[in-house]
Amino acid sequence: MSFPDHPHPSDPNRPENPGATAGNALTQVTAKSFTSENPPPAADRTVPPPLPFEPPPPSLATRLLRRIYNHNPFYLLSVCFVLHGTRFWLRDGASLNSAWQFMAVICGFILLLDLTAFVIVRWGKVWDDARTILLTLLFLFVTLALTFDQTLLSQPLMGQALLVGGFLFCSLVTEGLLLGLGIRLPALFRIPYYLQLGLLFLYPVGLQPDATTDAASLSWRIWLFSPLASIALLSLVPAIRQGRAYVKHNGTPWAWPLFPWCVFVFLGLGLGYRAFALSLSFDPVMSLDTAAASNLEAAFGGWFLIPLILAAGFLLLEIGRVERLPIVERLALAIPAFALLLAFPTVGRSLPHDEFLTMFRAALCAPALPTLVLMTFYYSYAFLKGVRYAQECLCAAVLMFAVVGLDSINLRTLMPIQPWPLATVALFQLAMGIRDGRSPRVLFGLMCAAAAVRFGNWGLTSMMLRNALWFGSTEAALIGVSWWYRDRFARAIRPLSAWVMAAFAWGLLEWPEQFEPRVPAVAVTGSVVLMGVLAVVLSRRMPSLAWYFLGWFVGAAGTLRTGMIAYSLARFYRGPLDIDSLLLGAAFFVLAILISTAKGGLLQKVGPWIPAPPDVGPWESSRGT
Repeated sequence: MSFPDHPHPSDPNRPENPGATAGNALTQVTAKSFTSENPPPAADRTVPPPLPFEPPPPSLATRLLRRIYNHNPFYLLSVCFVLHGTRFWLRDGASLNSAWQFMAVICGFILLLDLTAFVIVRWGKVWDDARTILLTLLFLFVTLALTFDQTLLSQPLMGQALLVGGFLFCSLVTEGLLLGLGIRLPALFRIPYYLQLGLLFLYPVGLQPDATTDAASLSWRIWLFSPLASIALLSLVPAIRQGRAYVKHNGTPWAWPLFPWCVFVFLGLGLGYRAFALSLSFDPVMSLDTAAASNLEAAFGGWFLIPLILAAGFLLLEIGRVERLPIVERLALAIPAFALLLAFPTVGRSLPHDEFLTMFRAALCAPALPTLVLMTFYYSYAFLKGVRYAQECLCAAVLMFAVVGLDSINLRTLMPIQPWPLATVALFQLAMGIRDGRSPRVLFGLMCAAAAVRFGNWGLTSMMLRNALWFGSTEAALIGVSWWYRDRFARAIRPLSAWVMAAFAWGLLEWPEQFEPRVPAVAVTGSVVLMGVLAVVLSRRMPSLAWYFLGWFVGAAGTLRTGMIAYSLARFYRGPLDIDSLLLGAAFFVLAILISTAKGGLLQKVGPWIPAPPDVGPWESSRGT
């Protein structure tokens, strides 16, 4: 195999682009098939580039060790084992004699963690581990606040000294840590922090029973902790309204919301557990029955936490509104529904709980009613601030007043439906729907008004007539909205309103004599004839084929049923007359008139007055709706 020689540059026959000629020759050569006996030239052998080196994926053990190294959970494990090692001080009354020793151990460990955080941040800048230490310190603060309840009951002076001293110690540790690490916690966050920490430590001091304390007042003071804790949580609202820029330069690499909200989430959980622990430690039944105490039977119920839950939801609502976070706003709107579920307690869970629930209902009311009142204010605020879906939540809360009363603790104790919440929602939805031009809101308002008429006391003795008025008012609302509005929703409900009208007409024709005795059956069936005529007329305005054909059908059925009732009444009151002969005579007379008008061409002149099927066009097509 040979390659063509390149021409000399001085050759006159040299091509203008010699590279192209050489390239064509090389293409012809490389296009040949080469075998092991006939290998390609060394210049034609292509060497593939080396593949990039891909290290093997780390093993499960490597990934686990890396995660442990990054998050360093050993500070928390150390605290857990230290608390477990001091458990003998909390058993068999040993903590009453060794409370100061336990206090010294816990405070010493807190100081050790405080010093460790200072060292690793000042000289190592290990802020991830410092965050773990700070949360661990909060856990120890809560543990210290929950430890000395029994000491306070058995030795009041020592218990008061331990709780007050613990609060002062934790406050000094907090300030020292903030100052030593250069963490800037603004005043609008620092004041709520000390309010919540003070409730954890100092509220049990006010529960210390004496000779004049009765069981009822002590139970009320235990329950009162939750409303006071909710006020402490709501003290964070001014800080939230400052926005995230308020803690932007905090002296740490932690950004909002990790700083400072991880602290307050932990304290909020501690407040909830403190509400439960107070009932375990200070409930008057507990001091009388050791078996009940070991079984954790106390007056505490989930509804004790309702003020705390609503306060936490309000904080989320403010965060979502100020920071413009729609997901947080939706979550905040759902939290009151969870609180309402807790407002229907389980009766029979424990004797102390049932006793306090009975006392609460006798003094105030069942927990559900005040929860609904708080929910109404909650959603009203959200609606006034323009939170999306708050209007629907507010209407749902008001509608709940129709069945929830002073003694409603379960489904069996709900009230009969009251008309005033339905009327309130009807007026509100009608006003908002007319203002915004929203046909769904107008329809919902009209339906609530119809329900208020149905469940109100208007002097109607016949339940059938009241149901008929309700059904008829609902049908009138459907007709009015589908006739007046031109949006997609109004066009979509037109066939539905026609079928509802047909069902209503069928009920009137089937049971005309079941209504108010003062309403004659002929008047009931006659109204069906008018409904059919109205349907045919409205079918031209809609326009709607369903209304047109169902209108003719309903009108014909109503006419037939009215004639049958009139015939029965005539036979009953006929006297000496032969009703059948008179009716046949009248029928033949009408037939004769029709034949005469047909001969004279008058039917062609009457025809245009009969409504024709409407020209639907795109109105009821799937794209039009």
